[in-house]
Amino acid sequence: RTAMLRDHKRIDLEKGETVIVEAAGAAYTTFEGYKTDEETRIGLSYDKLCQSVKPGNRILIADGTISLRVEEILSDRELRATCLVSKKLGERKNCNLPGIKVDIPVLTEKDIDDLVNFGCKHGVD
Repeated sequence: RTAMLRDHKRIDLEKGETVIVEAAGAAYTTFEGYKTDEETRIGLSYDKLCQSVKPGNRILIADGTISLRVEEILSDRELRATCLVSKKLGERKNCNLPGIKVDIPVLTEKDIDDLVNFGCKHGVD
């Protein structure tokens, strides 16, 4: 998911614009993306983003309405991308990495807790 944005204001992304994407991990709920005259910086919740993608890969946001092309891996937590469409970016939007194998558990801790403490208890098949 996309992280929070400074003052909770949507960011205008422009086609061809450079965007710094930070792998905020679990801190995505407190990370604040922003746009200034100098840079546009957004955060994503996937903490292994920079280890999973390479230049040329796409990052799709908000059901694919926003597309970023990875240009360069800057560090283990940051990458530089180019925005391929003009669109407003909001907080907590879904993200997809087409064709990329991601290292995320299929079931979250909450999923497992729900299965054990509700599903099994109530005989859910």
